[in-house]
Amino acid sequence: MKYLLLFVLSFCVLASCDIDQCEQTITYTKAVAIYEDLDQLRSNDIMSPAKPITSPGKIYVSESIIMIGEKGEGIHIIDNRDPSNPTSVSFLDIPGNYEMFVKDNYIYANAYYDMLKIDISDVNNIFVADRLEEAFEVRFRNFENRGLVGFQRSEVKEERSCDSHFADGEIYFFDDQGALLEESAIPTSFVSNGQTVGTANRMAMIDNSLFTINKTDLYIFDASGTSIQRHTQYDSHTSIGWNMETIYAHGNLLFTGAQNGMDIRRVTANEVIYEGGYFHATGCDPVLPTTEGIAYITLRSGDECPGDVNSLSVVDFNNLSNPILRQEIDMSSPYGMTLINDRLYVGEGEFGLKVFDASQRVALTEIETVTNVSAYDIMPHPTRTDLILLASSTGLVQYEIDQDDDFVPLSRISF
Repeated sequence: MKYLLLFVLSFCVLASCDIDQCEQTITYTKAVAIYEDLDQLRSNDIMSPAKPITSPGKIYVSESIIMIGEKGEGIHIIDNRDPSNPTSVSFLDIPGNYEMFVKDNYIYANAYYDMLKIDISDVNNIFVADRLEEAFEVRFRNFENRGLVGFQRSEVKEERSCDSHFADGEIYFFDDQGALLEESAIPTSFVSNGQTVGTANRMAMIDNSLFTINKTDLYIFDASGTSIQRHTQYDSHTSIGWNMETIYAHGNLLFTGAQNGMDIRRVTANEVIYEGGYFHATGCDPVLPTTEGIAYITLRSGDECPGDVNSLSVVDFNNLSNPILRQEIDMSSPYGMTLINDRLYVGEGEFGLKVFDASQRVALTEIETVTNVSAYDIMPHPTRTDLILLASSTGLVQYEIDQDDDFVPLSRISF
């Protein structure tokens, strides 16, 4: 009998008998890498005819121009000298662009792994003044030396063993040969699906130094003159945290908002010094500091934002090493915000727009909720205090604020 049992076990091993095997059906998102010739992309002309806005990203407003990013593709240029009749002028073809910052007559924009400095002094003759290639390292290339430029996503349903690390409902990244890629090493812009419109910037500038963040790192560039280079006065690439979302420059201070708090750093002539931070529940976190040493922080849950808190916080940062919460206001779903004179406008997405009396800065009083508008991001006009621009899920609307503080729509740029 003993020899018979050994024979059966040996036979099962040789015949791959299903002993104690467990399989389960899971559904996950399979993201397969797309590679392109980066040199070919760099050689494309930047100016092209105006076209419809289909996937809006970051938004910038100047006295006469509106710029609206097209996620992953470039920037729409719109003539806004007459706010009642904005007119599309051109489209800047910038493959891989998600972020932009505008100062003086230049746009600073990422293009996959490069940083561009674009001259817009003549809107009819926009050109790349300088390009810093691989300003953000190229971490993935295929066997043809092409760079990773994105992923083709599809939903997959398949059988996997119960001890597989694949989980239902997750997303997994693969190269073009089928090998699994480590998500933590993939550039942020390729991992995120970023659904919101006109979210706060990941770029900021102090004097001629351009600061830009991804989820974990801070990059610093020298933007003096007509060039854009890695900064030599600072450590031009440093790790500063986790799940970083926004950066805002205020004087010589940098405010970075992460999913779990706000950090404050002081920029000196040759270093960036961490001064202090304010920590809060987990969620999406734009930050707006004021000259009076008060910062407004919106915290949002849902969609791409973790946590379950929706609030507006008033934080006193006059003591940089020990910011103090002075007020917290429950909100429905806060997004972008702006301060115009003594009024703080906070977008609540499809819930409308909340207006607060901020004359005391440290203590907000709600004035009204405007429910007949949709407001994800809010931009003041740089020279007219009676104009405000609201980005919704379907378009950018310009409103005139009349003497009764009513919002009178002037024009819409549809998405």
